[in-house]
Amino acid sequence: MGDDAIDLDARRVHRQPSARHRQKREARQLASAAHEATDAIVQAARTASTVELLHLQRLEVAREAASLRFDRMFGSTSADTGRLISRRVRALRAVADATLQIHELEAGSPSPVVVRRIVALLTDDVVAAGRAVFDSATADRLEVAVRRRVDACADQLIAIGSSRS
Repeated sequence: MGDDAIDLDARRVHRQPSARHRQKREARQLASAAHEATDAIVQAARTASTVELLHLQRLEVAREAASLRFDRMFGSTSADTGRLISRRVRALRAVADATLQIHELEAGSPSPVVVRRIVALLTDDVVAAGRAVFDSATADRLEVAVRRRVDACADQLIAIGSSRS
């Protein structure tokens, strides 16, 4: 039992990891630290301006969204499809948020045209995901509901932006 930990409350003995397991864990920690040191986002966080960091954030999240779409399109059909769609929609929303923040930092509040374009791209992807999952009638109802709610939100964003100017 040597270095094993005894938990009297749970009445269990927790075995210490083997030497091989410790070596694997240490190698993984070293690899993770090396990766972190060379990661563009980490380097930018140390030295870049807010706008540069937002550009990198937007790029990385867009790559993740593209990867999620690839997984959805070419991965196995399973119960994870809904989760992939949800993660992609959240990633696309993060890209839209970063784009709006960049625009605001670089040029003030975004124009209504920019807001409408970003909202349209996000809406189109949500509708496409709905069509991939639901039957035609349900997808049509989803599209109408999403477009109605998103258009109202876009109007609010434009009103907020124009009140700041």
